[in-house]
Amino acid sequence: MRLNQILTEVAVMSSWIEDLEYEDDAVIMTLNSGRMYSITGVPEGMYREWLEADSKGKYWHSDIRDFYRTTRI
Repeated sequence: MRLNQILTEVAVMSSWIEDLEYEDDAVIMTLNSGRMYSITGVPEGMYREWLEADSKGKYWHSDIRDFYRTTRI
């Protein structure tokens, strides 16, 4: 069973990320400000690592931001 069939939206403990949602090889990231971004091409395993990271923001900056296409929605 694919992850996106199991989890739709996960509230996370972060100072600036409100929640992360995995859908069809893309992550929808909602910030505490309400801004939303679609990050395409993120593998399910990387999404799981992001959810488990001690700092969601540090993981974003080191492993996601410069490697996947991010579009504000």
